[in-house]
Amino acid sequence: MVLLDILTNIDRKKYSFTVFLPKNSSFSSLLEDNGIAYEETLEPASNGYLSKLLAYYHTTKRINSGKFDLIFINQAGVLRPISILNNLISKKPILCEVSTLEDAYWVNSLSTRITNRVKSFISNSAFIEDKLTIENSKKSTLYYGYQPKDLKKVEKKQSKNPFNIILLGRISKSKGHFLLIEAAKNLKDYPFKFYIVGNAPSAEIEKDFINRIEKADLQSMFVLRGFQTNIQKELENMHMMVIPSIQEPFGRIFCEAAEAGIPSLVSNSGGLGELSKHFGLGQRFTAEDANDLSDKLIMMYNTYESITGEYKDRAEIMLQRLKMESYIDKMEQLLKSTAHGKEVSINWFGDNN
Repeated sequence: MVLLDILTNIDRKKYSFTVFLPKNSSFSSLLEDNGIAYEETLEPASNGYLSKLLAYYHTTKRINSGKFDLIFINQAGVLRPISILNNLISKKPILCEVSTLEDAYWVNSLSTRITNRVKSFISNSAFIEDKLTIENSKKSTLYYGYQPKDLKKVEKKQSKNPFNIILLGRISKSKGHFLLIEAAKNLKDYPFKFYIVGNAPSAEIEKDFINRIEKADLQSMFVLRGFQTNIQKELENMHMMVIPSIQEPFGRIFCEAAEAGIPSLVSNSGGLGELSKHFGLGQRFTAEDANDLSDKLIMMYNTYESITGEYKDRAEIMLQRLKMESYIDKMEQLLKSTAHGKEVSINWFGDNN
């Protein structure tokens, strides 16, 4: 979705993208709807090493034969095969996104022969950038620009019984879902109801999550909504949002909560803690500390009436500073420098005013 933001907001008179992606990709229809050229030359990961290698080879040959000035890699996980073949065939400069902690560690493990044509690695937070051990002259950090989703402001609820709290995201330990169960054990005397919106990556993880809720006798406090696409509908009856992810790189749902005007509680670690501190928005609890998480939930419940108005004002300021136009301007600077073969380092943590 970040890539789609770039492709749909970039100056198309200056920059023309062709997106190479796997066959039968669901992303193809989005590109088609927005008039963006694409070629389905890659292979899904499940198709085996040899099939993937041949697909990368044919893709690189296509890049070499086309009028392309640079290669923009949207996920660093594919850097190695593309870079090796690029060194042998097309020899074009590369701009590479590093959007997750796993990608940062992956980049660190690569040899200079793989990274030599990359002119800048783009991180989405200082948290991710700090993990990269490459030279500073090739490190850039851009907070994501925010594209408003026309989310209506959620009105402050007069009743706090039940007190509805939403957690958006795939069910996993790293996202803090299991930590929330531990915190909920301290909250049985309060009218909290947690709405879990998102699927687990496997049936085993979902079963484990449900079993822990039942074992702690917390069934009345948790509502599993599964994967949902209508964010507005999921948010409209909520009092607040909790995002207990331990090492979230940026946290776009933090921005969505801000647009909806829903007070949020986040972990003080990773990109979420960084965003919260940088913009002075939301409450923070000590990462992986279930007792502090429950204490902060109680505090926000007790002060809900007073914090809601202030939160909405600060949220609007943050979103104004994360203008999509400013983000795209920085991205265009990176594209231009990379296309000319220049190493570049740009930082943007939102507009200053």
